[in-house]
Amino acid sequence: MPTGCPHTSVHDEPESTLLDADWLENNNVTLPSSDRSRWFSIRAAFSNPILSIADFERAVLSYNQAKYARKWDFSGLSHFISELAEDSAHIFDYVLPGIIRLALSLPQKIKRPIPLLRHARSSAITLSQMQIACLLANAFLCTYDPLNDVNRASSEKFGDTDENGEPLYPSITFEPLFAGNGRSGMCDPVMAAKLRGIFHYFDTVLKTEPIGLLTFHRVCLDPDDFPDWSHLDIEIVGVDARPSGNIEDHGTNMIQLDFANKFIGGGVLNYGAVQEEIRFIINTELIVTRLFTQSLSDNECLHMIGSQRYSDYTGYGHTFEWGGPHNDLIPLDDYGRRKTHILAIDALYFSFRMIPRQFESIMTERELLKAYTGFLPSEFSPLPQPALIATGNWGCGAFNGDPQLKSVIQLLAASAARSHPRSAARSPSLVYFTFGDVGLASGLTSFVDILRMHKITVGQVFAILGQQYAKHVEEEKEDRMGVFSFILRNLVIEMEDETEQEDNGK
Repeated sequence: MPTGCPHTSVHDEPESTLLDADWLENNNVTLPSSDRSRWFSIRAAFSNPILSIADFERAVLSYNQAKYARKWDFSGLSHFISELAEDSAHIFDYVLPGIIRLALSLPQKIKRPIPLLRHARSSAITLSQMQIACLLANAFLCTYDPLNDVNRASSEKFGDTDENGEPLYPSITFEPLFAGNGRSGMCDPVMAAKLRGIFHYFDTVLKTEPIGLLTFHRVCLDPDDFPDWSHLDIEIVGVDARPSGNIEDHGTNMIQLDFANKFIGGGVLNYGAVQEEIRFIINTELIVTRLFTQSLSDNECLHMIGSQRYSDYTGYGHTFEWGGPHNDLIPLDDYGRRKTHILAIDALYFSFRMIPRQFESIMTERELLKAYTGFLPSEFSPLPQPALIATGNWGCGAFNGDPQLKSVIQLLAASAARSHPRSAARSPSLVYFTFGDVGLASGLTSFVDILRMHKITVGQVFAILGQQYAKHVEEEKEDRMGVFSFILRNLVIEMEDETEQEDNGK
């Protein structure tokens, strides 16, 4: 496997027995089995069969701090299993005992430290699918000590950093999924869909142990490699804009974009049910990234390689529903990883009052840098190169981004990525799913065709986008032109006028 950046294969057997101290280093995940006293309490809590949700709640709270007994709520899980689950007996007789066995096998399955994918450095780790199942089983049982997770985001913490200015990690325990909906105590429909997907995942891996590997590659782009956008004399790459289809179903053999939150997985363990959260439920193994991935900075991305898809789905947002089992036929590469490459890049969020600010130069440059960082090729990719990038309305929807602006930003970033030495001849092109927006698909296709016909460069488009368009938005708040039209009017039409004047001068 490539070794250009620090890479740890956690699935490999260590050369010697590890001491507990190895687990407690600041650069490694703190696992529940590293605290002998806590691990003894966890094992004791599940020494007797779990025959009801009341038994499950008592067991989980027995090894968590007393303050959580007053806050953690299992009423949603109780309602789900008693009223909504298709086969509650199967959950208690097979799935839940299997989750417990998986969780308690942690010392046998994880025999070397799991490095944290920390900010400001590129690094990668590889885990087996069964190691991930074990880690997620512990997340389901809430065995990761909340009080030890001083650098994890939670409802009790605000902002992006801890008291020392250190970026936070996402939460990892599954407890929020167990809560009831308000005073009713009923399981919210979105939570029910997620629980169906998660129980199906565990049911699947318990029946047939998967044998594959997954690699997680965090990239931090060195400031010396930041593009000088205004001077990039590079022509625009092609785009295949599709009004129908979606990334996960129609992006086979492509790098598939995860419209990420800076805290990887976003609201997957809570009420969120948009693009990233849905992907993390149907490709359930992705949830493990929350255990070891520090929040992403502006010049960072996360490549997630080899995950298996376990579920189908319908709906989006509040209409999201679990759609049944999915038979993943994607083949494995030579290292035993599925040839599924998912790229997480997080866009900026703009509140309703701040929407016009997305057109400011500082904002567009931030988004350009983020997309460019992600679009550079990962040395760990299982896909043949050059690989297409399957994307869409990144940073739009819940993040309130302008679809035309975000499509142009991705277009420029993909074009610029081929100029980087790491890319060589592997220039990416975009397959852009507009999710039913026929007008956007048609407009983007025409826009790119005109730019390519006139051999317009990245630097030329950037000059219009980063300066003139922001001024236009400020001056024409109520009647602004769309991004495509403004760029074409101010760039292509001017070029045609200059050509016409030159012809007339002859």
